[in-house]
Amino acid sequence: MKTYTRRFFGLLLALFFLAGAQVACSDDTMENNEQTNNSTTANGDSGQCAEGERYNPILAKCVAQNPANMISPPNNANSNNGNNATSGNNATSNNATSNNATSNNANNMTSVNNQTSGNNMTSPNNMTSPPNSSTPNSSTPNNTAEVCGLGVIKGRACAPSGDILASATITVTGVDCANNDAPFTQSVTTGGDGTYRLENVPSGLHTVTIASGSFSRDFQVLVRDQEETDLTRQASKYCLEADSVQIAVLEGVFDDIEGILDDLSLDYTVEGNDGGGVDPFFGFPNDQAGLDRSRNFLLNPMSMAQYDIIFINCGLLWDLLKRDNPGDLDTIINNLRTYYMNGGSIYASDWAFMFIEQPFPNVLDFLPASGATDTESGARQGYAPQVINASVDSPELQMLLGQNTVAIDFPQDPANGVVNTQWVMVAGADAATTVHLSGAAQQCASADNCSSAGATLQNSPLLITYKNTVSDGSMAFTAFHNHAEGTPISPEISQILKFLIFQL
Repeated sequence: MKTYTRRFFGLLLALFFLAGAQVACSDDTMENNEQTNNSTTANGDSGQCAEGERYNPILAKCVAQNPANMISPPNNANSNNGNNATSGNNATSNNATSNNATSNNANNMTSVNNQTSGNNMTSPNNMTSPPNSSTPNSSTPNNTAEVCGLGVIKGRACAPSGDILASATITVTGVDCANNDAPFTQSVTTGGDGTYRLENVPSGLHTVTIASGSFSRDFQVLVRDQEETDLTRQASKYCLEADSVQIAVLEGVFDDIEGILDDLSLDYTVEGNDGGGVDPFFGFPNDQAGLDRSRNFLLNPMSMAQYDIIFINCGLLWDLLKRDNPGDLDTIINNLRTYYMNGGSIYASDWAFMFIEQPFPNVLDFLPASGATDTESGARQGYAPQVINASVDSPELQMLLGQNTVAIDFPQDPANGVVNTQWVMVAGADAATTVHLSGAAQQCASADNCSSAGATLQNSPLLITYKNTVSDGSMAFTAFHNHAEGTPISPEISQILKFLIFQL
């Protein structure tokens, strides 16, 4: 009986100690950020650990409290697999509980089983590193994790339609990480196929600008050391945008620049017309409302200033304004001059030449080349039909066309609505202008008789652009145009007119 009693009390005592051990183990699984100052000491007496310490039942004594929730952030832990690793008594690496990981905590404590984890993760003592931080040096760009060096940008400039942009300026700007982040700029010009290549570009995230005339677009490109960034694979992503430039059109019965703008997918606003060609001689329908819109637009400098480019089609607009509202002409001339001097661009074709000649009389010398202010009738001496084998004079246009000459057709077929009688001729241009096309052109027999050909004017400019280097205003004139009469133009003329638009 005594033997059983002893065994009973022995078993009871063992259960008591087992329960105490379980309490101690459960205390060891608490989160690192919990305070455990009230713990059972090694001899089983109830005691209290000092400030900043906690009871460790495995070592059976108070130890230094681990920092709460210490995080080793991405790319900064000294670990083969340290992303989002939490350094506690039982460190977790990539969602795996590290019962086998060696963790350098405040006491260099080896975790359960004293084995090293397969991840070989080491968490620095009491250190929190901010995400993606690194010691600044010449081998790491500020805006990427790439190594500093030089790379290449390759691309193709294009209109919103995808048409190529020849002779556009491509500029990359940014900072050179290998040169103490000093700013840098590098520019090239696109070839006849619209392609470009920027060599030796410092690695990093930079801004690339495509610019041609009034048109431009910026986008960012990441350059990597010893790599080529090829933008031609997705060239449409880097084309100019349809609404990047504000364009106004004044329609005319003899031209249709809108057709070229449509082909390029450019946005534009029609601000009036030439009355549909109101004139007893031609017998076109009367659109007085359209004519009034054009007049009001040209009389309002605020309306004009909303646009980057104003296209004035060949037609009868000047003639009708002079006939019906001659007192408005001085105001219109001054408004065009102010618009240009404030950076605006003006394009006029053929019979619309007076919208350039009157505000800017010294830029182009129209026939009769007398030195006096040219008149409508005096300049309209181009004979038709004729085909001029024009010289391609500008390097930019030569590169686009891939040839030094191009045929310029001035058809004449009044029975089918094709009228080129007495097209406007230019005798010369200011030295600051760019003559893109010129050729030997037959004049009419006389100013009053264009039923037969007369003298030949050598080197007559057929396409001219002029840019003000101070205001950035531009102007352009073409003796030929995108015929509104229905005669299809050649692919070369279409290319030339598209090229011209991006010079404005």
